[in-house]
Amino acid sequence: MNFRIALLLAFVPSAVLAQNPLAIPPALDLDTFDLVVDEHVHQFYPGINTNTYGASAEYLGPTLIMHRGDTTNVRVHNELAQITSMHWHGMHVPGEQDGGPQRIVQPGEMWHARFNVANPAGTYWYHPHPHELTAEQANFGIAGFIIVQDEDEAQLALPRTYGVDDFPIVVQDRKFQSNGDFAFYPFGDSVLVNGTPDAFLECPAQVVRLRLLNGSNARSTRSA
Repeated sequence: MNFRIALLLAFVPSAVLAQNPLAIPPALDLDTFDLVVDEHVHQFYPGINTNTYGASAEYLGPTLIMHRGDTTNVRVHNELAQITSMHWHGMHVPGEQDGGPQRIVQPGEMWHARFNVANPAGTYWYHPHPHELTAEQANFGIAGFIIVQDEDEAQLALPRTYGVDDFPIVVQDRKFQSNGDFAFYPFGDSVLVNGTPDAFLECPAQVVRLRLLNGSNARSTRSA
């Protein structure tokens, strides 16, 4: 079954003809996660280089699988030339373990966050949150999914094979300059799904789960 990513944004008059297979970020299920935040060059379109940031990837980052009741460790390595942080968006964590504006990770430093996973099963995400740099760093690509699993959700008849019938779907609007680099504006005129332009997804002929995330800086998104 061919599922087209037909998420209609306010500025898109109709669904874009899908041409590129949807990228699925790797899923990590570990006691300790290492996220290396640094600069990259990525080709969203063939032959066009775009300067990006990523978390252990050229653009975006891996999906972190966490389990309710466990203790999770995340080591954030800052290889950027500017400060950064990492916010566990939607997660119930102590303030000192969350990367809000109060938590500064200097260039070349590593920050070790350690917290108990108190959230019920669900879809959450991580992104940087340094003062006055949040939008820029997220726009350039630092973000990723968090999936929390628990015993209650495991009893439900839901698809849960990651990348087979359980898919993370992050929608972002971006604007590209003529040289291929991102332009930093509140709203973009290109839609990326998991960092893929004009994306399509091959799905099995069954019920599938789509974990939808609006990862744009300012754009509201509605699904059709």
